[in-house]
Amino acid sequence: MNELAYAHLTKDQIASVKKQLADQYNTVWFDCDGYLVTACLMRIGKLKLGIRVYVNGCCMHSWLLSSSEAEEGRRFYRLATRRLHSAKALSDLVRAVGKRSKIYKEFASQTYSYRAYYWTSAASMLRHFHDNNASVRLLDEAEAKLRMEALQPELAAAREAALVTKAGAE
Repeated sequence: MNELAYAHLTKDQIASVKKQLADQYNTVWFDCDGYLVTACLMRIGKLKLGIRVYVNGCCMHSWLLSSSEAEEGRRFYRLATRRLHSAKALSDLVRAVGKRSKIYKEFASQTYSYRAYYWTSAASMLRHFHDNNASVRLLDEAEAKLRMEALQPELAAAREAALVTKAGAE
């Protein structure tokens, strides 16, 4: 593996992050271009673990939309692409119209994209952070808690604004 991909973190820090994120409920904090990024290994599905990422203490749904221009989504969440039609639907279509038909090729090429709220690999998460941020720095627990306390008024104001917007829509 090319360790130069993690220019902002030392080899020891990278190994430490990978080791910490191998155990469930361990938390690692980063300072990425002024954002407080929290990563922890959690259950994301039935019998499935993933690394959840929180930016400045939260994960907003609007960041995860692939059409969203949110900076946080691009910097910290992975872009996943899936086929629009299932394998069964495509095999049924092959039986109906043939594999070389224009309709089949059009259906098989249709995809959609979204930003996933979790990572399955610490290495790919660190590479993405490096590629999309000018500086990535590992924080200790004390420094991360101080930064989180400083963010509390901002988070409370954002929650209040979301509640007002939701109440106005109803």
